[in-house]
Amino acid sequence: MFRLGPINVYTFGFTLSLGFLTATFIAAGEARRRGLSDEELVNAALLIMAAGLIAARLIYVWANWEYFAEDASEIWHLASGGLSFHGGLLGGLAAALIFARLRGWSFPDLADCAALGLSLGYALARVGCHVPGRPTAMPWGVAVNGMKVHPQGVYAVMASYAIFVFLWKLRLQTKFRGQLFVVWSLAYGVSRFFIEYFRYGRLWGPFTLTQWGSLAMIAIGAYLCRRWEGEPPPYPRPRSVSFTRQEALRWLLGLAVLIWFYYAWRG
Repeated sequence: MFRLGPINVYTFGFTLSLGFLTATFIAAGEARRRGLSDEELVNAALLIMAAGLIAARLIYVWANWEYFAEDASEIWHLASGGLSFHGGLLGGLAAALIFARLRGWSFPDLADCAALGLSLGYALARVGCHVPGRPTAMPWGVAVNGMKVHPQGVYAVMASYAIFVFLWKLRLQTKFRGQLFVVWSLAYGVSRFFIEYFRYGRLWGPFTLTQWGSLAMIAIGAYLCRRWEGEPPPYPRPRSVSFTRQEALRWLLGLAVLIWFYYAWRG
């Protein structure tokens, strides 16, 4: 992307960092609204990020061990990507659960804050992710090695951004603590399952490993919905919130900017 003195700043690394900062900012704001310490939330975010990155890389290396076995030095080369989102989610959830128990926080509350921030943070991170899709003749395809392929990154950006907008409106009218995380888990699982058909992936039976992970997210979301539906709502009086035309236009403008950057960085 560019050089900062002796340091090469790569597109994916930049958007991943931007996504993390944005996710932390949004999650801290939601924590404050729920009467939690936003400073403690930042500490939790750092712990969750570290655990998530380690788990994301470990799962990715495990799933692609045949490649890394030939050159073990590639295990530490993260500039070009190589992270398993589902692995990162698993590590992050484990860290969040430990943090909540140590601090005496409600885990559903912490999960809600994380889901709200993660949905937008993930959309920003995927803007810089250069994973080619399957060949296509569609006009919105991107050229990779002289071949036009599906911009599956754009599909992921659009899906995650739409989930964030929905959660942003839902946050003031939730019926139980943990509902934002439940909705995010179900929506992300479904969207990622189908987006996976637009890219190549090693099959594990009828599905790719990512699709199996997405199905697991759907199952977890359904289970937590039953488990948490008796939790009291985070706000005593949920408010009904509707879109105004101006607000809808602002959301669409934000999505258009993300899509523009995705294509601009690919020439």
